[in-house]
Amino acid sequence: MLVGSMFLSAKVFFTEVFAQGFSDNGFIFFESFALYLRTGGFGSMFTYFYVGLVLFILLLSLGGVLDKSMFIYNILAAILSMISLSTVIGVMLLINK
Repeated sequence: MLVGSMFLSAKVFFTEVFAQGFSDNGFIFFESFALYLRTGGFGSMFTYFYVGLVLFILLLSLGGVLDKSMFIYNILAAILSMISLSTVIGVMLLINK
């Protein structure tokens, strides 16, 4: 339940930030990518990335030897921690604004 609620808050936060960040038309070279981000395309990219991370952790814990895969666990834990911390700090800044 905690993973799901953190996923939803991160998805909503990052989708809003990218939609607001790319709202102006100052992007000449990457206009199609900026339009994709403005229309909420980052939400689907983040969904695939986050679900991929969780499934990779699940498959690694079921099929791998823990001694040999601790390095990968540390990397995945760092990535998930950065996502969580940036979401919490960003939501706090948006609420404070």
